[in-house]
Amino acid sequence: MKRVSTGAFVIATLSLLASGSARADEQAQEPAFGRAHGFAISAERLFGFVHAETTTTMNGIDNTETFNSFSLLGNGSGDRTIYSLPRVGFDWFVVRNLSLGASVSYFRLSDAYNNNSVNGDVVSGVLLAPRVGYAIPLSRVASLWPRVGLTLAHFTDEYKEASSTGSGTVTETATTNLYALTIEVPLVLTVAPHLFVTAAPILDLGLGGSSSLSGNPIPVPDNPMKATNLGILAGMGGFF
Repeated sequence: MKRVSTGAFVIATLSLLASGSARADEQAQEPAFGRAHGFAISAERLFGFVHAETTTTMNGIDNTETFNSFSLLGNGSGDRTIYSLPRVGFDWFVVRNLSLGASVSYFRLSDAYNNNSVNGDVVSGVLLAPRVGYAIPLSRVASLWPRVGLTLAHFTDEYKEASSTGSGTVTETATTNLYALTIEVPLVLTVAPHLFVTAAPILDLGLGGSSSLSGNPIPVPDNPMKATNLGILAGMGGFF
């Protein structure tokens, strides 16, 4: 009986070892990107091409502007390319290939005119984009990572100018709020262990928003506004 029990134990142990080895081999063949409980951090929309369209409604009349830009670190044109600002993305793969995450961006720019400490612009803003994605492996080093979510943007442009009468400072503040449905399909290429680069067709489909102007000379109330961006933008990141 002891020999039988010992033999059975040996067979069971070998089976478990073989099973574990097979699972390890299978995991070794899987793309590393997108594994369950993995975490990705990325610098997004660093450079690329953007076509932007902005529509503002004033007194019931729509005014639409279009703009094309080869964007490098967000060197676009104000609210027309606000969605193409560089972002930092955080994504967690809750199960194999399925990710939940968000990207965020903040900026502040100031510009003085004629070396005057009073005259000038201060532009600042924040952008938040929660999303869900699914990584589709193409090979050991390449994946498509379709993502969909919402992008919320808020920014202000404050202009100050010394009064011509010497009675103080004239200040105007333009405030813009925008939101869009965001669809992007990054091609993810693993170029080194835990390091990837991306190239992504993107669509930020404007759903709505508003713009207003406060201060002098005449305050302007909220006007409906929406902006849409379409383009191809590149980035990079790491996964763990």
